Amino acid sequence: MQRTVHFLISPNACFAERVRKTGSSELIHLAEPTLWSGQEGDVAPMQTAAMDAVVKLLFVEMTKRERQHIDEFQEEFGEIPVSIAFFDLNWTVTRIDLDMTVRDAVEDALLSGSFKAMIPSGNAMVDELLAHFEWNASSRLKG
Repeated sequence: MQRTVHFLISPNACFAERVRKTGSSELIHLAEPTLWSGQEGDVAPMQTAAMDAVVKLLFVEMTKRERQHIDEFQEEFGEIPVSIAFFDLNWTVTRIDLDMTVRDAVEDALLSGSFKAMIPSGNAMVDELLAHFEWNASSRLKG
């Protein structure tokens, strides 16, 4: 059975600081976490580790390919190797299992009756968004 797998890729503090130090608006997003997702079947732990290694290699490859032409990247990082060791030196990857989507949570809250028990936030945008979610979910559940 296929399932969606999410990978939170986060720079370590040293790498993030080096990115910020460049002052480049083209690089600043490298100082923030990135969320990737993909499909994976039911796998054994060894296959999970292999998939994590592939994610690491692909992330470094993409980082290099998309930034190697940026002068500030070259000045700060030079020619980076596409390796697991380079990834592990600069980032971490964490698998995240999402039990449900926001849509699922809204529908569950509506079905259980607890959605109405939410206290208004006092923020008009938040309350409007909740009303929108409620309306959409109610329409789906009725239809």
